[in-house]
Amino acid sequence: MAKKSDIKQVDDVAAAHGLTGPLRAAFGYAVEDAKAAGVYNVIGGKVSWSDLNEIAEDFKLERGIA
Repeated sequence: MAKKSDIKQVDDVAAAHGLTGPLRAAFGYAVEDAKAAGVYNVIGGKVSWSDLNEIAEDFKLERGIA
C-alpha cells in the first residue's frame, strides 16, 4: 500500500532538509502543530510544499541545526 500523499510530501521535505530518524518524527509533530495553530493554509488536510519548507527551516532554527 502506498503512503498517503501528505505523509510522502512531509517525508520528502524532511529528507531534503536532512531530518531523519527522531528528527523526522519531531518534524512531523511540528507540521501538525503548525496546521492546528492555523499558521498556514490547509487545503485538503495538507499544507503547500513551500509552507512545509518554511516549517522545516523554522524547525531547524529552533533546534540549532545548520
